[in-house]
Amino acid sequence: CHPGTRVAVLEEIKEWASSESTGPRISWLRGSPLSGKSAVAMSIAEWADEKGILGSGFFFRD
Repeated sequence: CHPGTRVAVLEEIKEWASSESTGPRISWLRGSPLSGKSAVAMSIAEWADEKGILGSGFFFRD
């Protein structure tokens, strides 16, 4: 994501991913077409990779 955008959703996902909860470890990101889902997913994947907690990542590109 561009700096300063989608801050709330990024922080919510980062908090969830960083928690030591024993609950389900699957998150579902949904939204309208062109709403920024891929940008959010890429930002979280980059962050998780830097933290060493990325389990996997898969993105389609044209």
